[in-house]
Amino acid sequence: FASSNITIDQYHLIVVTYDASTTTMKSYLDGVLMNTNTGVANHSRATPEAIGAQNLTGTGEFNGGMVFASYSDEVLGLADIQELNTAAQSLIVSP
Repeated sequence: FASSNITIDQYHLIVVTYDASTTTMKSYLDGVLMNTNTGVANHSRATPEAIGAQNLTGTGEFNGGMVFASYSDEVLGLADIQELNTAAQSLIVSP
């Protein structure tokens, strides 16, 4: 999704799901489905993954802090993502 969807100095929950059986990747921003891509090749577990950057060479990094990161061995649906977004709001600490 476009960087214009991100507001500086505001908390955002970014979730990416990948269903290997259908090779479908979806990205969510603050509990809203932003993109669906089909035909995405499976990732090799033998190679490292990058969190917070486009790749391991340090390009395309996110600016700001990351509150938490997690992996799940099952694909979350829209209702799960929305529930996670609501629950994650409690992680926000006012300055």
